[in-house]
Amino acid sequence: MDSNLTKNLVCPVCKGSLSWGAEASELLCPSCGLAFSVTKGIPDMIVHDARKMTEEELESLRLKQKAAESSAARG
Repeated sequence: MDSNLTKNLVCPVCKGSLSWGAEASELLCPSCGLAFSVTKGIPDMIVHDARKMTEEELESLRLKQKAAESSAARG
């Protein structure tokens, strides 16, 4: 997925930032807990097509985001 595209896309529900889930080709919203599929490089941002993430997936995503924020703050 083009990194410029992921920077410009937001969650259609909460307008929050999305993270790229490469293992499942999904755009992930940590705020709403929704996963939007990406097929052949085209994101499906229709809310009723989104998958609800599990609590384990959400926790893992939030930990990765915290680590990335800490790393960016350090330099």
